[in-house]
Amino acid sequence: MGLTKIQKDYIKTVIYQDIGSQSTILKDDIISFAKELGLKLQKNCTKESALNLILSTGNEDKLYEKFADSINVPFYDVAKLNNLTCKQVSDLDQLGIINALTYTGYKDSTLYPLSVLGFKEGELAEIWNNKHKTDFYRTRIEINNIDNMPNIINELSKMFEIENLSKPYPHKDNKDACYIYLCIRSLNSSITNDAYRTPENAKLNLENLALKGALHELNSKIAELEADADKIKFLEKKIANLEQNEKNYKNKIEELEEKLKTSGGGRPSKFTDQEKETMKMYRLQGMSIRKIAEIFNCSTGLVHKIINQ
Repeated sequence: MGLTKIQKDYIKTVIYQDIGSQSTILKDDIISFAKELGLKLQKNCTKESALNLILSTGNEDKLYEKFADSINVPFYDVAKLNNLTCKQVSDLDQLGIINALTYTGYKDSTLYPLSVLGFKEGELAEIWNNKHKTDFYRTRIEINNIDNMPNIINELSKMFEIENLSKPYPHKDNKDACYIYLCIRSLNSSITNDAYRTPENAKLNLENLALKGALHELNSKIAELEADADKIKFLEKKIANLEQNEKNYKNKIEELEEKLKTSGGGRPSKFTDQEKETMKMYRLQGMSIRKIAEIFNCSTGLVHKIINQ
């Protein structure tokens, strides 16, 4: 299945971002790809001019396919380009509809694969709406000590029905603290049987939540491993290209060295060692530089150079 227009536009935007060594796609990557296509680049070609040449020669789709696996989409771009709220993106992630490549605990650092932009317009919003036709309320809880998390969840489960319990995210100001996200609904609005509030049922509910959380973690890990596998394939291909380039450069160097040998490369010395010694001797005897130059039919500068060697 080909890339969508949104994916292509996003790749193009990212590639054109030129921020030096921090750029996702570097200048050398673009120039190397242009050479792979057989395009002739000007000396000291810029990243932008190489890109313009690739696009103007009808290689746009090849450019997108080449670098698609190298592009990751930050959390806020996922929300913006799919017309979603940040809450909806988090919900879809928790449901396993989309899977982040990295989790840091902070939304602006969470990255998703380019495939997250491959949904049809409005498709993710529709999925979210279908999954949330309930009276659940999504909230975030800050826990001062992560060791207290099981007890807190246990107490909450006595009062609320809980779904989509997230893994704990680190607190940026307190290494012992954490945040968790979850959806809660009053027990009175779903289950009125007081037996649900018993410690035994509360324990079962907590175990059920733990299993759901473990399943989500497993799905996230699988997605992460799949993304790593794709990156490894891309790097292996890139290494193969670099090795081929190195081989080509070595062949070129050997070819040039061979031509240099056969052409008698190197400029022969104008004077023999004996003649050079004679010049130095004349100078020690008081002969002028100009007179020595006239005798050996050369410039005074060359005489200076030889005498001072």
